[in-house]
Amino acid sequence: MRVESGFSDIYRNGDGTVASMQRQLFALIDKYQASIRLISEIYITGHSLGAALSQLFSLDVTLSRPTIPTTNIDFASPRVGNGAFVSFYEKSSPHTTLRVQNTYDAVPRVPTTELGFEHTTSVYLIAFHSTGKLGKLDFKASHSSINYQTVIRCAAKNDEGVCNTKRLLGADGENSIRSERPDVQTQ
Repeated sequence: MRVESGFSDIYRNGDGTVASMQRQLFALIDKYQASIRLISEIYITGHSLGAALSQLFSLDVTLSRPTIPTTNIDFASPRVGNGAFVSFYEKSSPHTTLRVQNTYDAVPRVPTTELGFEHTTSVYLIAFHSTGKLGKLDFKASHSSINYQTVIRCAAKNDEGVCNTKRLLGADGENSIRSERPDVQTQ
């Protein structure tokens, strides 16, 4: 089983002056569990690098605190581990995980499958891109967390759960994005 080393290092290792993300989060969980305000469920989310780290934390909570149910909804996640990691993650975790991915976003395509990395299988695909000069090559617009939120709000307003519109106000407040029915072959 293999996890991308940069993600693992950020999650597990502190810098000497600050405790690791893992230690900080579990200290917080332990603090609440020792109080009268017990944790009944944890919702975990992140965007981009935060999405990758949220998957590591979700698995860690499931293995070390199995009585606390978790729900992970992550956005624009890069691939976190290899096939063995994904299989272990999905088989050993009773928690719910949903990846939200824009088919035009480049970040979910790394690390590459040629290096053995894979995504968790539960995915909600959306498709949006800039209507500006760069269009589908505007990687900033295609990765923006605000644009992800805008498209999801639009999709929630119709019966199909898909945002299919030529103009939505983009993250910069000036340029617009176009959202369309995602092509499931591009994930």
